[in-house]
This record gives sequence, structure tokens and C-alpha cells, in this order.
Amino acid sequence: MKTFRIFFGLSIGIILFLFVAKIFFFAFVAAAIMSIIYAVFSRVKRLITYGQNGEHYMQRHNFNPGYINNRNDEVEPLFVDNMSGSRRTINNIKFIEAI
Repeated sequence: MKTFRIFFGLSIGIILFLFVAKIFFFAFVAAAIMSIIYAVFSRVKRLITYGQNGEHYMQRHNFNPGYINNRNDEVEPLFVDNMSGSRRTINNIKFIEAI
């Protein structure tokens, strides 16, 4: 009788374990499929409809014909002393020569 209880308990435990493992396996497969579908449809939606900021895709500044004519082709300076919120440059010549 004792061996029957052990066998019955082990069989119930194995059945429950396999059932839970099957549920987790199918849940992970479903999550993987849904994430792939979401990634594909979000890329397609972004290409067809609107940009990340809500503007229409063909009216973004990269595709605006006036953007090419309005841009400033001047080179920005690397070190500006009076910029607010910027890091100050090191003006120590000995430090620069050591590097």
C-alpha cells in the first residue's frame, strides 16, 4: 500500500509538472510571436503613417524640400567660452602638452 501511495504521488507530481511546463512553453512561444508581429507592424506603421513625434512621415524635416535650402553650412566652433550650460575647456597648456 505504501508503494502505491508513493507511485500515485509521483505520477500526480509528474503530470502537474508537465502540464505547467507545457503552459509555460506555449506562453513563451506566443509571446515571441506577438513581439515579432508588434515589431513588424510598428515599423510598417512608422514608415507609412506618422513619425515618432506625430508628424506625417513625408512632412518631416528630412523630407521637406525647403530644409535643404534653409540649412546653415557653417562649421560650429568646438570651444565656445560663453555658452551657458556647457563644460568649460581646460586652458592649461602644460596639461595639454602632457597628454
